[in-house]
Amino acid sequence: DVPVLLSAMPLVDVQTPGDVFVSESFDFTVTFDNTDGTDTGYAPIIDLVVPKGIDLGATPPTLLGETLEITSPQTFDASGQIDHPYLKDSSGDPVVVTGTPGDVFYSVKLPFGSFTPAQTKIDIAFSGSTTDITDGARVDSPLNIQAWGGFIYGNDAKNLPASDPSIRQATASIGSVTPILMKLDKTSSASENETVTGPNFPVTYTLTVDIADGQQVSN
Repeated sequence: DVPVLLSAMPLVDVQTPGDVFVSESFDFTVTFDNTDGTDTGYAPIIDLVVPKGIDLGATPPTLLGETLEITSPQTFDASGQIDHPYLKDSSGDPVVVTGTPGDVFYSVKLPFGSFTPAQTKIDIAFSGSTTDITDGARVDSPLNIQAWGGFIYGNDAKNLPASDPSIRQATASIGSVTPILMKLDKTSSASENETVTGPNFPVTYTLTVDIADGQQVSN
């Protein structure tokens, strides 16, 4: 991993919707910021890792409706390592990223040559879906989406990794989605949900069941 210098400090935050129906799509947001206070970072990116059970599909991320460049998916091998497609260490070699075998890695280039501490944080919109139960999604078992911020060129735009290696956020921001099979909602006909007892004051309760697309529930 790239050591975080006392310089530009990329920071991302993942916001996820929580419960998501099995085999259905969902949206989530990754917020990017430079929190150093004084130093500018150059060529900002967001790294994203999703586990088996989540599919980002073919929909690219967007910023204010504009499509962003995202790498092809890279799956962590049995050793749990991949070479970063953009980041370089001080020797000029690709940064080795570690992860869980089977998880999938993406990197997204942000449409800025640099990002100053004074810039307003930005929200990147992503779309994904949970897979079917037979393909990794487990009902009521949270699936973690991990994200890191980075600067390809470090603290200047000269691309000189020996003196200014890439910068990567030290600890991932994590958001989770939980695959669910159904939602149950109960409402009553009582005014303001209050009534008195007795046969002269009947109340009707309605149970509404919403079931994940393509799933069957019995008993």
